[in-house]
Amino acid sequence: MITFSIIIPTYNHGDKISRAVNSLLKQSFENWELIIVDDGSTDHTSEVVTEFQNDPRIRYVYQKNSGVSMARNRGIDCAQGEYVLFLDSDDEVTSRWLEDFYKIIKDTTEVGIVSCGIKLIKGKDRLPRINKNISNYKYQNIPGSFLLHQKVIKGIKGYDINLKHSENWELMARALEYSKVNKLKILSINKCNLKYNLEEFPEKTYLRDRDRAHAGLYLYKKYYYNGVLHFNKYAFLKQAAINSIRINKIKRGRVILKKLFLKKPGFDSFLSLLISYIPPIRSYKWERKS
Repeated sequence: MITFSIIIPTYNHGDKISRAVNSLLKQSFENWELIIVDDGSTDHTSEVVTEFQNDPRIRYVYQKNSGVSMARNRGIDCAQGEYVLFLDSDDEVTSRWLEDFYKIIKDTTEVGIVSCGIKLIKGKDRLPRINKNISNYKYQNIPGSFLLHQKVIKGIKGYDINLKHSENWELMARALEYSKVNKLKILSINKCNLKYNLEEFPEKTYLRDRDRAHAGLYLYKKYYYNGVLHFNKYAFLKQAAINSIRINKIKRGRVILKKLFLKKPGFDSFLSLLISYIPPIRSYKWERKS
């Protein structure tokens, strides 16, 4: 049986995906498959991937552009491994990435989740850590920093396709809850085996803020009454407001802040609403600094 199924969603990353795939070909642990899901690329991605397909472990799946969450779910549907991992097409992993995961699962039964640390291209390393609002276990949620057993990823029905931002965090929150309820082990490795490339440039920042605004409203509605992220529902609403303002949708952001104040009256929500009417303070507090 295949131990690890690795899923790489990609869109117009023909100039970057080789780096990710080559890092997998250097793995010291070899029982894996790679499923590359091309989300409708219009560049030379397919030609680049073709060069790797002489390795029988590598499969290429093309779909009409449907978003990263749909692409990852398509990969899940194709996966044959006992454990599923995700990797973004502009990131890399160390040669011991899979071996370190295997060492921790090989002699342990009923494993649901394992996380490792992140080595940022720019910034400090991040080891798995506890977020007590979600779990008492250490974990990470960046693609490449965690694996899920097939029963977990199938049990939670994969990614929420309505999300273009916060989709990994939300997926991991559900996976942690599922593992706890079903008494599956949640483990971590104190090694930074994911080399994470967080790129920032104005166009991408705008799109990210737009998607954060949408995600905030969507998650507020999804978890309003219950669910693992119910505790964060008002923070989602504030997230939607501030990120709307960041993309210059100031009236929309103010409407959301009014809703927040009505739903959760208090000094903090009143202050946020007040700031939305004062351009210099609004700019200082919330606008992205170049």
